[in-house]
Amino acid sequence: MLDMHGILSEYLPLQLIHFGDVYADKDGDPMAWLDEYDFEWLPLVDSKYKPQLYFGDEIMHFAPKDRGKKANLQKRLDELPLRMPKVSECWGGQSLLIVNELADKLQFSSNLGVTRSEAVVFDAAGNEHLGYTAFSFHKSFFHERVEVRFATMPQQLRPIIRVSLTGYSSTYLIHKSVFEKWQSLAVEDLNYAIEADDLKLDNLIKSKFYSGHIGSRCFFSMDDFQQNQNGHVD
Repeated sequence: MLDMHGILSEYLPLQLIHFGDVYADKDGDPMAWLDEYDFEWLPLVDSKYKPQLYFGDEIMHFAPKDRGKKANLQKRLDELPLRMPKVSECWGGQSLLIVNELADKLQFSSNLGVTRSEAVVFDAAGNEHLGYTAFSFHKSFFHERVEVRFATMPQQLRPIIRVSLTGYSSTYLIHKSVFEKWQSLAVEDLNYAIEADDLKLDNLIKSKFYSGHIGSRCFFSMDDFQQNQNGHVD
């Protein structure tokens, strides 16, 4: 962050671009469409209470809310799985869902209070996706304390941290080395063109409406979405 010294100067805001609207074919099934709620990962649990934090002691299963169009999507996709984000938030925003090809490279100090849970994800068409990890961030740190708390912590053990903005809100920061690595791998779920104002932590703290969700990537057809072509960010 540009207005911070020491450890926090090594970080950038983690800003996610979610999958958004995918329009139904003009002359096709009007129910074969998607929007951002079809990529909202709700934990599948036996109780009405849906946890936002997971403890790594069991395999977690996630799926979006069933909106009555699984059969329509399966037929439109010829039963192929939907394309999935590599980095996204679980429902509630206190956990990140990351594909294992990226997750396996991340290590966290126990002092960060981050747990990792093996994850199985079902897409909006009902297809099963393996190879994901849910990282739960049980601690959020006030920026004034970061320098002291992380002073002896190796950089590679704090790749992503959660920092308090106010008494009731917080945000993810990503280490520049991880940011640059994911950019080189063309991980499309991150915003790499961060606005200058967002590079100052004080601005994020003072903002009433700051969110790490920067926009949604939309597509005019299911084919474009599946082939990741002609997308635009709203």
